[in-house]
Amino acid sequence: MEPRPYSREKFRDFDDIWTFNLQKIEGIQHSVEARLHELEHAQSDYGEVYEDIAEQLDLLSSIYSGYNTVEGNEYILRLKSVLESHGKRCVREGLDFNLIHYLLAKISDMRDRSVERFPLLSHAAYGPGTRRGAWTDDGRTLKKYKWITFARNRSWFIASFTNVLILKNGVYPIESFDPPDLLNVKINDIIYKVRDIFTKFPRLQAAPAYYLLIDDRQKNFAVDGIGRRIYADVDIVTPGIRPFAKAERNSLSPGRVRMFGINHLLLY
Repeated sequence: MEPRPYSREKFRDFDDIWTFNLQKIEGIQHSVEARLHELEHAQSDYGEVYEDIAEQLDLLSSIYSGYNTVEGNEYILRLKSVLESHGKRCVREGLDFNLIHYLLAKISDMRDRSVERFPLLSHAAYGPGTRRGAWTDDGRTLKKYKWITFARNRSWFIASFTNVLILKNGVYPIESFDPPDLLNVKINDIIYKVRDIFTKFPRLQAAPAYYLLIDDRQKNFAVDGIGRRIYADVDIVTPGIRPFAKAERNSLSPGRVRMFGINHLLLY
């Protein structure tokens, strides 16, 4: 007998758990990296910094141990061992910071790789619009920051939202085109302008699988696949923006941000 598919509520439960734990993991690692920076530049007492880092690494390791799908715990333990060998003597002399930075990079890379591969966190593995004609945000108004990710034209994007409506395509005709990348789509007898990012010839593009209508139709996008929704009490996206190297300002985006192992174009 085939296993029963997860309900949307079950997916949301997993989504909540994984979003919280991923934020926790990233927060602890950022704290460890900040304390190691203090250690490397002799900005604080070694013994005090070491004790704090050791406690955070123990916590990080315990979280990793609870999920056999997240790789990298061995590098956390190795990092702790490297620090412990000097921590007992309360000296920073002789610490191999090149090795420490290497271990930190491996922890990040393996975490991102694991998250990207894990089905419930994979962008393409599920989406709220895959089984229904329309879906709206579930009103988690207690969270201050909300984002949604989506794919179009072989690229990934992330946009903030207050409310969002996802419409599965098939019954919404494109009435006309406004080059280079705007579609005039008829939805319930009203024409909406929908942006089809990274296309110069809309007529030649494959029809979008979904239309994403954000903040009462103020921002609308053509979409091939719906990714993840992210809910947070603090801004976990903006600090990671990497501005475009060859443009002082772009009207569409301030730059790219890496989330869950994938680079996204952050949309205004």
